[in-house]
This record gives sequence, C-alpha cells and structure tokens, in this order.
Amino acid sequence: YSRGNSEDPFDAWLQEVDPKGALAKYHQALLDSFDNIEQISRLYFSAGALKEETFFNDVGIEDSEHQHLFSAWFGGMSKKSRREEDEAQEASCLMPTPYEPAASDAQPEGVPDARAAVPHMAEAPAHPV
Repeated sequence: YSRGNSEDPFDAWLQEVDPKGALAKYHQALLDSFDNIEQISRLYFSAGALKEETFFNDVGIEDSEHQHLFSAWFGGMSKKSRREEDEAQEASCLMPTPYEPAASDAQPEGVPDARAAVPHMAEAPAHPV
C-alpha cells in the first residue's frame, strides 16, 4: 500500500482500498483504535485471511460493500504475500550453498596436502574425503 504521512497512516490507505473515497468515514475510528496498517494486519489478518467479523465490529463497518472492499484489499495482500514467499523459496532452492569446511575437515598437522602434489589441484577447494 502507499504510505501517507507519518502522522496519518490511514488517509492514503483508505484511498488505496477505495479510490472513490467511500471509506473515509472510518478514518477517525481507525485513528482512534490503531497506530498503523501493520498493526491492523497483525491483529486481524492470519492464515491468509482477514478476521472479518472482528475487524468489522471493532471499526464499525456495517455496510456490506465497504466490508467487501476491505476484504478484497486484505485478500490481495494475502496473494501478494504468498507469491513473495513462493518466489523467495524458489530463489533459495536455486542458490547454491557454499561449501564451508568444518573444523574437523582441516588438514591434519604433519600430513601432506595431496592437492599440492598435483599442479592443477593446488587451486581446487579442499573437500573432505
């Protein structure tokens, strides 16, 4: 969502949820009850769904069209969140994990390193046997 000024976090959000401005009537109730949209999300949004009845009752949203607008916005947030999580998981699967030898992989003292004996192996990373 687009953030408004820091003193009024709800003005721009309500415009984003409904560009026609019909949700402006809830502005004061939101200001009186919440610090920001993230707080609303933490309190009323879980498992990919808005706890609609509780949110609507707490803010005084009785109009079914207004309820639908809020539900649709939070539903879009859920889809975006799931898509971002899926993309992050896919990216992490594609990223190679760098090999970091454990302390137990260190070359024992007094034992020659076989890589030094073969010229093209001298620059190869050490791998445990």
